[in-house]
Amino acid sequence: MASTSWQLDHRVWNRFVNASGKDVCTCNICNDGRTWDANRRDHLQRHEQSTKHQENLQHALDPPQAPVLPPGIGIERGLVDNATHHLVYSLAHPEGPLASDSPPPPSPPPAPLDPFWGLSTNPRNLEVPRTDEEENAMRATRRLESFLNDDLLFSDDDDAMSDSPDSNSGDDDSDAGGSVEEPAAKRSRAQNRLGSSADWFPYPDRITMQTIDENLQKLYGIDTKCYEGSLGHRYYVNDIGQIIAQEMANPEVVNHLHFFPEDSGVRLTEARQGSRWLHELPAELTTPCVRRGSQDFYIHEPVLLRDHRAAVPVRWFERDGQMFGKCWGMQSVMTDRGEVWRVIESLSDVPLSDMLMDFEDFKRAVNQYPELYRMPHPSRIHEIYNPLRPTQHDPQLPNINPRPWILTNTETGNHWRSIANGRRVVAFPIWLYCDDTSGNLSKKWNAHNSFLFTAAGLPRREAQREYNVHFLCTSNIAPPLEMFEGVLDQIESYQKTGIEAWDAKAGEPVIVFPVVLALLGDNPMQSELCSHIGLRGRLFCRHCWAERINNVKKKAKGDSDDFDSEDESGGEDSDGTDRGDAGSDTSAASRTSQGRGGAAQRAAAQSIDKIKDRLRKYFKGTEPRKRSDTIVKLKEYWDAAAEYGNKASIAASQTQSGIKDKFQQFFLNQLSDSTRGKRKKETAQPLLDAKRATMPSDFRKTINPLWRMKGINGHTDTPVEILHVILLGFVKYMWRDVIKNQLKDKDLKKDELATRLSSLDVSGLGISPLAGKTLVKYAGSLVGRDFRVIAQVAPFVLYDIVKPECYRTWLALAKLIPLVWQPEIDDVNDYTVRLTRAIDQFLLRAGDWTPAWFNKPKFHLLVHLPDHIRRFGPAILFATEAFESFNAVIRAKSVHSNRQAPSRDIARAFAKGNRVRHFLSGGLFQVSAPLDVLVDGARPPFSLDRRHWTSVGSKVRGMVSSKSTVTSYLGMQTVERTHAASFQKDRDRVLHYYETQAARHLPAPSQGPGQNDRFAMCLSFSLVNGDVCRLGDYVIVSNDSGDRLLIGKVHKILHTTSFTSDLDWILIQVAAVDQSHHGAYIMPYLECVDRWSLVQRKQIRCTVNTQHPCADNGCRLDGIEFLRQERHITTQTRASVQHKAPYHRRVLNTAQMRDARWVQVFAIDPPPLDFEATVTSCAEALIVQQTAPGRGAAASQRAPPPLPSALTPATVAPLATGTTPPTLPTVPSAHALRPNPMRSHAPSPAIPPGRPRPRRVQDLSGPGV
Repeated sequence: MASTSWQLDHRVWNRFVNASGKDVCTCNICNDGRTWDANRRDHLQRHEQSTKHQENLQHALDPPQAPVLPPGIGIERGLVDNATHHLVYSLAHPEGPLASDSPPPPSPPPAPLDPFWGLSTNPRNLEVPRTDEEENAMRATRRLESFLNDDLLFSDDDDAMSDSPDSNSGDDDSDAGGSVEEPAAKRSRAQNRLGSSADWFPYPDRITMQTIDENLQKLYGIDTKCYEGSLGHRYYVNDIGQIIAQEMANPEVVNHLHFFPEDSGVRLTEARQGSRWLHELPAELTTPCVRRGSQDFYIHEPVLLRDHRAAVPVRWFERDGQMFGKCWGMQSVMTDRGEVWRVIESLSDVPLSDMLMDFEDFKRAVNQYPELYRMPHPSRIHEIYNPLRPTQHDPQLPNINPRPWILTNTETGNHWRSIANGRRVVAFPIWLYCDDTSGNLSKKWNAHNSFLFTAAGLPRREAQREYNVHFLCTSNIAPPLEMFEGVLDQIESYQKTGIEAWDAKAGEPVIVFPVVLALLGDNPMQSELCSHIGLRGRLFCRHCWAERINNVKKKAKGDSDDFDSEDESGGEDSDGTDRGDAGSDTSAASRTSQGRGGAAQRAAAQSIDKIKDRLRKYFKGTEPRKRSDTIVKLKEYWDAAAEYGNKASIAASQTQSGIKDKFQQFFLNQLSDSTRGKRKKETAQPLLDAKRATMPSDFRKTINPLWRMKGINGHTDTPVEILHVILLGFVKYMWRDVIKNQLKDKDLKKDELATRLSSLDVSGLGISPLAGKTLVKYAGSLVGRDFRVIAQVAPFVLYDIVKPECYRTWLALAKLIPLVWQPEIDDVNDYTVRLTRAIDQFLLRAGDWTPAWFNKPKFHLLVHLPDHIRRFGPAILFATEAFESFNAVIRAKSVHSNRQAPSRDIARAFAKGNRVRHFLSGGLFQVSAPLDVLVDGARPPFSLDRRHWTSVGSKVRGMVSSKSTVTSYLGMQTVERTHAASFQKDRDRVLHYYETQAARHLPAPSQGPGQNDRFAMCLSFSLVNGDVCRLGDYVIVSNDSGDRLLIGKVHKILHTTSFTSDLDWILIQVAAVDQSHHGAYIMPYLECVDRWSLVQRKQIRCTVNTQHPCADNGCRLDGIEFLRQERHITTQTRASVQHKAPYHRRVLNTAQMRDARWVQVFAIDPPPLDFEATVTSCAEALIVQQTAPGRGAAASQRAPPPLPSALTPATVAPLATGTTPPTLPTVPSAHALRPNPMRSHAPSPAIPPGRPRPRRVQDLSGPGV
């Protein structure tokens, strides 16, 4: 029996009356949420004597002991173990957004915790008024505590948290029946069993932590929304508005973001400097507001200039760090309504500094001082007039001029002004990416179509980080265009209402709305996004109306009916252009004889003029496709489908136009299926009408959702993707052709090629030594980074292995690729001229080799690249490497799910990852809100008070202050934005300058070190761009202004012993650049001369790759190299290239992709081919191919290739002697001129006398190629 002297201690028990009117109490020490009958004193006393209560009381009295950790782990391990505790603690005790990001120092154990919290029996007597910050923190703590103690939060995991019947027996549960109606909070057996001995005691158990995670996600995470697609599939999309709001509140992101386009003149380095953002985006989709002081200047609102003229800004942009507005003029006119404003639609650039009043101040000034301003009221805008168009007053006719003003409400101004309510409004352009990836780690394909995006306002270095790639949605059942509906729904909604966000950089609230700058993806996906039939179509180009060259239908086994059939297996390699690796004559004979039969003979011979016309369009492109034309054509399909019997005509029209909408095709197929089995129109038409009545009445809801999006044109805004078009396109084709066709059954040649690759000097390329055997043996399994390397070194290994025509094509490719991957363009006009010339010559060289390559559509896509670079910035900006690597993250999410609801589970996993990333990045989040507005974890209303925004504490951010598994998983690896000088010293040698070798060459430099300055001799050092430069490397050096460049060889590295890096010096031996004699490589030669220079680190622009001229010197595989195994040199050897004298003469590798901005200054243009002559030669070859009887191997041999157009009989002779004519560098090797026994140089009876003999071609037009 309980002692009668026992009294209820109000410091231990909290007594109150519950909702049922019963007198109950809860234990303040255990704080387990259980309620006890206050009148059952015996139950209360037994609880105080229970083991559980005593352990909690003892833990409260004694300080918690830090767990014993292995040496070297200490604080870092403790932070990880208690990560959730630090997160919750930081929420309860915010340190503000400006807290240091450095990892915290070791902290002493916390002080003992008084079980009664240091209060008297009546705590209210000791209360002290709190500050606002303390009150906000207390509110957040109470809200989180209420969630943790709320029994409703455990509804989904009751079974997992419930204990077995005997688990409740024990000291703390011997008072069964003592609690009243409210059930006790369920606790895990692990917690009861481990008690205070666990390292994580008294932190919550796993189930509770999951509950905390769920509620943190509800409060501060990204919502995942469910959509029912028009095609009948369910999928989930993460809220793009909340993702953008997090980016604005993340200092790691917003500090790099740009919201305005920039007029940089001819310089082009970022997307904001391209014409798409600067000129083409609709004005209403650009940032509408510029703030200066207390004034907000909006587009399409009258402003008063300092010279008392009125103007209407229509677009804001930056120029030389100053804000400008493109403005329309205004003039007052008299009408029957009195004096009003007419807006003159003629643009002029006006600096923001010349604008005196915004719309609101302008109205107040005219209202208050009408005699002073003597002009119409700013709200009296009557019409807009275009002086470049004829006047047309009849409203029944198109292009009425002048036309009524409808851009804004003349009284209230821009609609964003009322929405913003004093806040800034900014546009948030994005690169929207769509691709399919497999959800399996195995080879079994499990397609998941996904949408991702990055902020286009980020600089290139930031945009390429995985950290800045954001997931929107994925599905293995919903096609891309159906999911695009959900993405479009969110984008359109936020473009109307805006996104409330906190700007961590400006420290104020803003309104943001998303804008799609471009649609990225591989070629099949981009074609699908713009309702194009694909690369296998007759009109294969999504940008223009270029037509397939060899348009001959085939009916051979395995071939499709026509070139418009599409492979549904997915992936870039299934676009119909990647299956064949031919182009050489070796494969032509074997392949042209397959699948021909009589179909080719029955095909009508195309006139040479028609083929030449197609070739010109292939080389130069045609007029661009228009958005309006595509919509009209889709409307024609829809209208034709309403009548029975038009299925075949619709398919034919799709083939003829190249427009085929997969979204619309779903509805067309349903209409067609509704009449299946009906052959008479009288019985089929009613069924067709009935089915059509069940479909959307609005035609636009039956077509690609892209055409409903404002400011985007699928044909022009899907830029050429250089990864799949170039590296995984024709570089892959050409390399496979070398290995599989030209070196077929030539194992010795393959070994020679592999040895050359392994022996190459890769300094300056930023890559490891090449594994030549791998690149040759596994040519069919290489990836993008392998082809990137091959493109840079191919001219130095193929010079006498392949045919001269093939080698010249590789040289043209080596000229093209560095230009494409150039990240910074100093003069876009000059650059596009050089790029266009390089593309033209590459295509002509490919045609001079064999016109069969022109059945590969990717060759043509290059033609549109210069225009896309002008519009979107350097091509590397819209390359998809970062997105492609992100596919591995999506695949991992799929693998680690139960795959019952992949779209939902993967989206939720990424949504949680966004929240954790935001917290650990120091992102701001809102913590204060009245308790009565929180319903079931709903996030609080947006707060405009800066005091309500905070970030996690420094201990939490300390977890990601250095590289770790956490930073790797979240893509938060540190990016070196500046490269500090680092030197590798050569032992501890410290010499005075006069003692160094530099002093022997430059004893008294006019601008350089003093004689008694002390320097450490170094082996290597890092450049400003991050390159590691070693002794003996070749570098490009410039003066301070960068207008003069020279190439030199690093001889000595002098690192000062003082603390100023400006006193470091590098001794350079200048190399003479010989661009007149460029030999087989068509690259400049370098030869060091007796000229020396001392330069500083900042003057060295980059390292360059140089090679020994093996083609000129006849270097052979006479060298021996000992192999290393397990870090040991063995006695095993392999062959290597033995270079021959002269050794000092080097070739500058202008195919180098790194630092192409500097290297291309020294590049040499190859001898150009005549355009019309090459087109004629290619057309004649194609005519011979189509008309030759049999068209098999024998026919292919009867049409040997002619001499290249640049070669005359006079220039053939020097080839045999090994000399190189100045007009056309050829290979000085006997291998290149070895007679081919398969060739017959006898006149072909099929070719009339006097006609140039066309080259043999391979027919690559079939679907299998």
